[in-house]
Amino acid sequence: MRHKEIILASTSPRRRDLLERMGVEFVVMESNYEEQHDEARTTAEVAAELGLGKARAIAELYKNDIVVGGDTIVAFEGRQLGKSRSTEEARRTLMSYSGKSCNVVSAVAVIHEASSYSRVEVVETTIQFKEFDANVVNSYVVTGDWQDKAGAFAIQHPIVSQHMLRQIDGNLDTVIGLPTGKLAKILNELGVDAHSVGDKECLELTT
Repeated sequence: MRHKEIILASTSPRRRDLLERMGVEFVVMESNYEEQHDEARTTAEVAAELGLGKARAIAELYKNDIVVGGDTIVAFEGRQLGKSRSTEEARRTLMSYSGKSCNVVSAVAVIHEASSYSRVEVVETTIQFKEFDANVVNSYVVTGDWQDKAGAFAIQHPIVSQHMLRQIDGNLDTVIGLPTGKLAKILNELGVDAHSVGDKECLELTT
């Protein structure tokens, strides 16, 4: 039997960068699992289901490999925010954060189908925003960095971190999209050498 590989069931460059910084060798495969939010359930439940679903879609095809899936949802004023579909939607979403806070919920799921191993962990981090105006939002939106990001922002982008962010209560890797501490423990249990990524390393990630 060939040596099992680690497969990241996500094409997110942020998750890829975090997994690389964990010291893990892996390949990337895009999961075809269809994401759907459900505000009748908690954000943590939905994130866990989506993370598992993405991993399972790949694990069913590569049963001897360890598959890592993830999902990130921004919970804000009773809504579950995914990726904005247009510049105007991103602008409205970002403006709504001014002077308020949101919760970023990230799930990481690991499946090894051959040994019937399946586990998911969910971590939540609270972000408190400064009061900011439309000029700040517009200067960020024109960068295009809001695209493909839950809640329409990347916490490590200089405009967000310097002009919009007041405080983070929790781990920065959770906000970026991969709770590396939880994932490292799971991979270690499966015999894979991995370590968590600190906030300083997260801040060094390119956007």
